[in-house]
Amino acid sequence: MGFDWKATLGAVAPLLGTAIGGPFGAIAGQAIGAALGVDGHDEAALSAALQKATPEQLLAIKQADSQFKIDMAKLGFRPEELAVEDRKSAREREIALKDPTVGRLAWTIIGGFFVVSAAQLVALMGWPEMVAKIPGQGWLLIGNISGYLASEAKQAAAYYFGSSVGSKTKDDALATIAKMP
Repeated sequence: MGFDWKATLGAVAPLLGTAIGGPFGAIAGQAIGAALGVDGHDEAALSAALQKATPEQLLAIKQADSQFKIDMAKLGFRPEELAVEDRKSAREREIALKDPTVGRLAWTIIGGFFVVSAAQLVALMGWPEMVAKIPGQGWLLIGNISGYLASEAKQAAAYYFGSSVGSKTKDDALATIAKMP
């Protein structure tokens, strides 16, 4: 599997990483390209430069991410508010339409996660000799399905029981405390 430069960019500069795939992609590309010293419109050049980036260049990308946030705020663009508005509008839509589809889908995903998890535990404890015969590719598929269901169940639960914004704030606070002397 090749180098996933967009995932790396998202880890280093989350706002630029998000913007690169959206309507602000050209602006984000220019900022990243300037930090790396390459053409910001050439994805292959960005990928190659990011893969070989020095610590100084990564710091420049982080600084470009901070400046991008400031510039977008001056234009009235607030990513945090967009996320809140998105959740709010989804919930208002559900209340207005009284459509049971979203709830049924959420419960199906959450139930599927519990069924698959329970089936794995039962198989591991009840038939260990059969489980040992499953090839590596089979375990890869089982892991992918389990991971997908876990991720989607988490999203469904967050939709009904609150978003992960508070959790992110807590994680950021803990990270700050961990860096303290």
